[in-house]
Amino acid sequence: RLAISVKLSQLGLKFDKKLARRMILKIYKDCLDRGIELEIDIEGPETIEDTLACVLPLARFGGEFRQAVASNQLKSEKFLVAIARRGIKIRLVKGAYHDLEILWALRHGWPVPVYRDQRQTDANYEAMAVKLMTHHALVDGNYATHNLRTIVYCLCAKQHLKIPDERFA
Repeated sequence: RLAISVKLSQLGLKFDKKLARRMILKIYKDCLDRGIELEIDIEGPETIEDTLACVLPLARFGGEFRQAVASNQLKSEKFLVAIARRGIKIRLVKGAYHDLEILWALRHGWPVPVYRDQRQTDANYEAMAVKLMTHHALVDGNYATHNLRTIVYCLCAKQHLKIPDERFA
C-alpha cells in the first residue's frame, strides 16, 4: 500500500499555523480520495502543541492516518494520550536529535525538553509501548526502534498481553 510521511514544519507550522492546518487537511483529504496512507512525523518538543492543533481535527473526517510520537520528549505521554483518545493510529519512536535538543536548550537558557539520559528515553518508550499494547483493541500502535533490547521487550510484552499478530506491527 502506498504511504507518505509529512513533517508539519515543511507545511509552514513554525511560521503560519493556520497555513499548516489547511495544508495537512488538504493532503489528508487527497490521501483519503486516493487510498494513500498518511503518516505525520513528530518533530521537536516545541511543536507538540501545534502538532496536536493540526492533527486532532483530522479525526473528524473519517479514514485513517498515523501520528508519530517520540518517547524522548518530556511531554510525550500527554501527547500519546491525546492522540490515542481520538482513535488515531500511533507510530511510537524514540526520537531524533536528542543531543541537539539538549544543547539548544542549554545555549538559550531554556528548560531541557527531552530526557537527558538515554536510559530514561528507553524506559519511557517501554512504558508507552505497554500502554499502547494494553489498549490495542482501541488504538493501532506501531513500534519503531533499532534497539535490540527494546525490540525484545516489545515482543515479550506482546506475548504476555496475548496481542494477536494482526494487532501488532
